[in-house]
Amino acid sequence: MHFPLTASGEADVHAGEKLMEKLREKNIRIPVIVCSSLNYRIPEADACVWYSEHNNWEWELGKLVKKFSK
Repeated sequence: MHFPLTASGEADVHAGEKLMEKLREKNIRIPVIVCSSLNYRIPEADACVWYSEHNNWEWELGKLVKKFSK
């Protein structure tokens, strides 16, 4: 994930990793699904979806959201 860490800050390319680290530090357990145009495999994430016009990423993401919302 690539977003600013503060309201007036610049976008940080490591924001997603920093968010996941903060969640772990605070012992907050929520499912994390990474959706990226790069074919990431992130061990700390519960799942990864490759966003590509050649993949049925919407179906895959929907399946994962249903799985983790149970």
